Amino acid sequence: MKNSKIILIISDLLITLLGFGLWQYFANHISLGFFWIMASLLWVVVSVLLGKFDYQRYKKFRYLLIATIITNALVFVILCLSLLLIESSFKFWSIYLVIPVGITLLECGLYSLYQLFFIKHVNYLEEDVIRQYVDIQTINKESDISTDVNSILQSFVSAMANDFPTDAENWRNVHKDEFGADTVILTTPNTSELDEAKAKGARNLISISNFNDIRYINRYFIHVNEVIPEKGLFIIGGEVSDVRKANIMKSYPVIINKIVYFFDFIWNRLFPKMNFFKKLYFAVTKGKHRVFPRPEIMGRLCSCGFEIKMEQVIANKFFVAVQKVCPPLDIHNPSYGPLIRLRRVGKGGKTIGVYKFRTMHAYSEYLQAYIYDHNNLQEGGKIADDYRVSTVGHFLRKFWLDELPMVLNILKGDLKLVGVRPLSFHYYGLYTPEMQEMHIKVKPGLLPPFYVDMPKTLEDVQESEKRYIQQYLQHPFRTDWKYFWLIMKNIVLKRKRSA
Repeated sequence: MKNSKIILIISDLLITLLGFGLWQYFANHISLGFFWIMASLLWVVVSVLLGKFDYQRYKKFRYLLIATIITNALVFVILCLSLLLIESSFKFWSIYLVIPVGITLLECGLYSLYQLFFIKHVNYLEEDVIRQYVDIQTINKESDISTDVNSILQSFVSAMANDFPTDAENWRNVHKDEFGADTVILTTPNTSELDEAKAKGARNLISISNFNDIRYINRYFIHVNEVIPEKGLFIIGGEVSDVRKANIMKSYPVIINKIVYFFDFIWNRLFPKMNFFKKLYFAVTKGKHRVFPRPEIMGRLCSCGFEIKMEQVIANKFFVAVQKVCPPLDIHNPSYGPLIRLRRVGKGGKTIGVYKFRTMHAYSEYLQAYIYDHNNLQEGGKIADDYRVSTVGHFLRKFWLDELPMVLNILKGDLKLVGVRPLSFHYYGLYTPEMQEMHIKVKPGLLPPFYVDMPKTLEDVQESEKRYIQQYLQHPFRTDWKYFWLIMKNIVLKRKRSA
């Protein structure tokens, strides 16, 4: 497959070199120099980036032809703009219009011959764009769930699997007696239904409406917290971002699906978070069809006083079941923008706010304990398979860009350049009492002793910090000076990174 793709790319490059070479020759654009070569390279590079040569991904051959035409049209527009910047007025536009059309026809003929003689036995594969969590089942141990709650969860999953609701009112009428008299099924995201459920003395709530359509979603979850008693159950579902992306990618031909997803991401993911566009977005949508990443919707629920008991995807809809365990937390200023301020344990046990660029989805900090319980720790003491980290976040972490704002904490005096890690309160609670006491004797730092010893386990991490603290308390400057150069050696020369 890889060699076949290379052959297609080389063939296409030869076709475009010929086409643009002829155009520049007949148009006599000597002033453009090697524009025909640059145009050919741009044509092929954009085609590779947009997946035009990934023929095995197309379920039908006509999708490949459609993708070719769309890609070529985009490249043609880019070339026209580039040419106008170089030379504002020129002749032979008719020739310039004919060449891209001719190249496109030659490419379509090439792909047709290639399919006929070389890949006629290849089945076009449907891209597996559904992420790993689509097959999530109930993940909390039954010992953690009471018998009555577990019974409701099993009944709910069974009812959804066998009779997924297309009409909310009808589904409630059919299934309202399956969950017990103290369970109320909600069919709209309106708070009036919550008030009615409170008047009925509801203990458990099941929402059939999508959380994507709730305008003020935190207020709604807080209202639910006020309605149901402690240990009361709340179930709600909706379309999370990765499932939304998967649905778009499967619903449109390749290239078109990427364009549709790009605009959907801008409109439904970015605009609601940007102060400049937020009012416009909610004025137009009234809060409907907003898309949330899975960690964000779970984090919002945890911040509103709930504990997650089940998460499962049924018919491409993500459902989460939670129990009320406490009143809503203080979330007047949740981290939501690109620059965040995280609560960390400082010297003397003082709470400090550590600045970082966001690498996790919003509200992920409220999932810390939940993720630890189900994912545990990997080498280096960090949480394994942490799906809270976004795609951009992985890039920022790889090159240490996320920690640049911590320089502000150094200037404020909360941190120093070299020192123990500024720990979250949950992670601090995993330390032994002895290490907790030692940890708060010194000021945290931007460069931790982790990068000197590269410890594998939580116990190793504590031993590493213990050695540093003992040396620092005796010789502060000498210790930090030595650790700084050892850390630089491991990071710069040996390319060491935390997990």
